[in-house]
Amino acid sequence: MKVKQKNIRIFDINIEDEQEFFEYFEKNLIILKEYFLFLSGKITPTIENYLHEKGICFKDINGCDIKSFQKHGNSHVLNSPEKVAQSSVVVQEKNVCEAIKPKIVNKTLRSGEEIIHDGSVVVFGRVNSGAKIISEGSVEVFGVVDGMIQCDGDYMILKGINKGHVIFNGDILDNEEFDDKLKKVIKHSEGYMIKDVF
Repeated sequence: MKVKQKNIRIFDINIEDEQEFFEYFEKNLIILKEYFLFLSGKITPTIENYLHEKGICFKDINGCDIKSFQKHGNSHVLNSPEKVAQSSVVVQEKNVCEAIKPKIVNKTLRSGEEIIHDGSVVVFGRVNSGAKIISEGSVEVFGVVDGMIQCDGDYMILKGINKGHVIFNGDILDNEEFDDKLKKVIKHSEGYMIKDVF
């Protein structure tokens, strides 16, 4: 038998209305299908059948008593009790990431290209549909985003989100909040805040 401990990124979704759930899920399907979902609230058989048909991994946590995870925005990092006890070590490792050189890309990211980086990422071009950026640091993109970005850093700078999907520290950004002008997304007590750069 092989046993491996893994930290996984999940989305915690509390369902209050079935129709609202389906609208949200269809809009963000490209992102949510890559994550494990914790569902609570009104989980109907229709919702369960839909998720099974889409091949989504999920768990109904109504009635579960899960104490060993740390909240991180609207997503969670699942940890064992041993990992929670070592939280000071995790924080120290996060600070080391800040010393990692940024990844600078002087071109458009084409479909199928992926950047997975422990530090910051700067792209002087577009992020095309089918391209992906996953960054532990901050992300700056000076072209329109049609692909997928996951940023766990302190901020993002984005010109516009067209058909793209962006997660900032566990929150899915709303494309309609961007208008092809440079904007800075920063952490906020409510999740995130968007400001004009100029």
